[in-house]
Amino acid sequence: MGVRNALARLPLVPEILNVQKGVLFEHAVVLELIRRIRLLKTNHKVYYWRTSSGAEVDCVIESHDELIPIEIKSAASITAGDLTGLKSFIADYGDKVKRAFVVTMGNRPEKLDDRISVIPWQYL
Repeated sequence: MGVRNALARLPLVPEILNVQKGVLFEHAVVLELIRRIRLLKTNHKVYYWRTSSGAEVDCVIESHDELIPIEIKSAASITAGDLTGLKSFIADYGDKVKRAFVVTMGNRPEKLDDRISVIPWQYL
């Protein structure tokens, strides 16, 4: 993102950061997840998931026996609409999904149901 902004000659000013907050936050979280997977030397794969109808999940981690969908939101709290992609993914993949996460800029973790948890980015 930084290279793209530099090539586009976008100045590093608060206005640009506020406009791109969600994209920058998502990018940082995905990079951290990939970094940790490599550090642990696992064979986990990282994907982005989107249906033809537009439902999407920002990040899906695939291990040998599990799919872990992760939605990334730059807000401190989430709404029911923020869970649409996760719920669609869980419905499509059923038992392969034992847990799902929403990573936020909030301050405390929260369990939404038996599979979906909200975690602050600092907990990564």
